[in-house]
Amino acid sequence: MAQRHPPVRTAPPTVTVRYFVDGYAGIGVVMAAANPTGVPAIPLLTTKLFVPRARADLVVRPRLLARLAHPDDGCRCTLLSAPAGAGKTTLLAAWLATRELPAAWLSLDERDQDVHRFVRYLVAAFQSVAPGCGTTTLAWLDVPEAAVEAVLTSLVNDVARLPDGTLLVLDDYHLVRSTGVHEAVGFLLEHLPPSTSLVLSTREDPPLPMARLRGRGELRELRAADFSFTVDEASELLVDGMGLPLSPGHVVALVTRTEGWAAGLQLAGLAMRSHADVAAFVTAFTGSHRLVADYLAAEVLDRQPARLRRFLLTTSVLDRMSAPLCDAVLAETGAQCVLDKLERTNLFVVPLDDERVWFRYHHLFAQVLRVRLAAEDATAAAAAHRRAAAWFGSAGLLPESVDHALAAGDVDDAAARIEAVVPMMLADHDIDRAMTGWLEALPAPTVRARPALCLARAWHAIHAPRIDEAIDWVAAAERTTPEGPAGRRFRGATAALRALASVFQPSTAPAVAQGLAERALADLPAADVGFRVAAGVVLGEAALASRSADRAAAAMAAATSPRGQRACGSPPSSPGRTSSPCNSCGEPTRPRWPRSARHSRGRPSGAPAPGRGPRCSRPSSSASSSTPTTSPPPVRSRRRRSWR
Repeated sequence: MAQRHPPVRTAPPTVTVRYFVDGYAGIGVVMAAANPTGVPAIPLLTTKLFVPRARADLVVRPRLLARLAHPDDGCRCTLLSAPAGAGKTTLLAAWLATRELPAAWLSLDERDQDVHRFVRYLVAAFQSVAPGCGTTTLAWLDVPEAAVEAVLTSLVNDVARLPDGTLLVLDDYHLVRSTGVHEAVGFLLEHLPPSTSLVLSTREDPPLPMARLRGRGELRELRAADFSFTVDEASELLVDGMGLPLSPGHVVALVTRTEGWAAGLQLAGLAMRSHADVAAFVTAFTGSHRLVADYLAAEVLDRQPARLRRFLLTTSVLDRMSAPLCDAVLAETGAQCVLDKLERTNLFVVPLDDERVWFRYHHLFAQVLRVRLAAEDATAAAAAHRRAAAWFGSAGLLPESVDHALAAGDVDDAAARIEAVVPMMLADHDIDRAMTGWLEALPAPTVRARPALCLARAWHAIHAPRIDEAIDWVAAAERTTPEGPAGRRFRGATAALRALASVFQPSTAPAVAQGLAERALADLPAADVGFRVAAGVVLGEAALASRSADRAAAAMAAATSPRGQRACGSPPSSPGRTSSPCNSCGEPTRPRWPRSARHSRGRPSGAPAPGRGPRCSRPSSSASSSTPTTSPPPVRSRRRRSWR
């Protein structure tokens, strides 16, 4: 009688990922959900969560405030859709200043294309008004491969406990291009509780189920025509607010020629301050929105003192600016005084916090400044980006430093900064997703000359999975790895990736993969948990392929041991493995690895036979303890041979 094999008991793995090879699922390694490398997570930018302050010289627009504050029962969403410079954000700031309840505010930008990053910012926005909201949601986000719907469901459940009248405001929603983010917002629109409503500010209609909400009477809309300034509002802005000596006829002419465009009126008022002949200015002031912006940019910019003009152009490369950052970009001091003057003179800077530390330019004004800087002095623009990259790097904001180094066209500096971010790739999902774009922006010879960048390309290719490409990048890393102790870590990482790639190559004998994995573990330092776990998983797979359950259990446990994880500060468990109750006794079964590249006849190795569920280690009351239990022999997959 065959000997009964004891059940394989393994510690929960640190990280797992499901992939497909020729239609079959398998197991690989991805970033640790709980930051196992010990590298600090990239912080969220808190200035994105500040509600803009209502200006002291704000033109009150009661007709629009009444539309927003109208107690429409069942209104699930308020949509502000109008072109740039229409005054959407200004109107929202004025409205929120009149409300008793605070609003959860999130200013979106070009980087908000990843749904996980977006949800983290959503939680942070809600926590700005309710500190305990979304704690469970953040935990769900750390679960590898967690369904976005499950994550959002957790958030909706927390939001349901917030008081009536709660608002979630998403500003600049037109910058979102990601289908995943649009789907997440669509889910919120369908499932937010009646106590909470969503406010969207955008330059174009979003791809969301607005028609459905409109048909249900659950949508409140303010369109471009609603935002157009009336003659009375324009007179209050230009005559009362800016002190310009305009006749009613001049105001009517400007409103007609700008079509009531708020930014155009304000820019016209700024340009008129230096014109003695106001009537001549008004007569010459014509053109479409784009022409108006170009004309006024030239009028405003060319009439500033040389030092202030240089400040405006040089700092326009920044999405957000503070005095220390501006000092660094300009290579001089005194930026705080200039920022104070810009705000005091309404020269299109927007404060991002109550302390007046961070500012940004009006988006349209910033675009005009950048075009002018590139046209006048492209060298100065590149130099400004290089200084910004250095400042962000010294502040520990590595992704921003990479973006500016790439914008400067400094390939070597960008490559060096990306190398510094590579360790974060294994711990931070946002960095891992951004890494692909960064690497593609570098010339291939630059990447191939740096082993760390080659390893990052190989890591992404393996998990695609594009195995031939991954092996090519591993070979490139091996060619550039330095000799001696300096290259030991890279040699360990390349061995780990070759071992992991062999899981997708059934022609590679398990013994070869085992040797590669053992060499990787010998060379890799304890801090390189991602590559060490990859090697450990391959050892376990090789042991299972050779029918050595005890050795497989030992390899898996060593790869995911708490001792190895404590070296980098992560918890010893991971939700990447699953367990099910036993069909016989109801006890939890041992955790099961996700479906691997090895297959039994008709089902994955370790799967229960048809009609049977998972079983625990207890002997069945209806079967002798000596009854043999063996795994079915692996067979060929559809197109590739598995390990035997």
